[in-house]
Amino acid sequence: MTDLEWLLTHSRHPYHQGSTERVSLSGEVASRTCADLVSLEVVLDGEVIREIWHRAQGCMVSQASASFLCERFEGAEVRKVQSQTHEEYLAELGTLTPLRQQCALQAFRCLQKILGEPVTSQYVPG
Repeated sequence: MTDLEWLLTHSRHPYHQGSTERVSLSGEVASRTCADLVSLEVVLDGEVIREIWHRAQGCMVSQASASFLCERFEGAEVRKVQSQTHEEYLAELGTLTPLRQQCALQAFRCLQKILGEPVTSQYVPG
């Protein structure tokens, strides 16, 4: 993908937008500076992220980043996501202004917050 092609792709065709019934962990993060709000639902299979679903309100960057994140971290090990830095995540997204970086980080901050909490239930493939 070109530098910001992800933005157009995920804006036009959001990945895993909505919710799921098999939630292991969930949470939301609201921006302190604008009206962006990101809610995530994570489905775990042991220590692996099986699915991530999102509901995002706000600017195009915030919404597209939530979709990108859901696709990007599906199948990832929880500890690898927990250890990824904001800078590493932003590098995957390409060049963004400092303000848009904050919008793009909403979903990532939400996911790291969720994964820092104890698991209350786990989806067991049936």
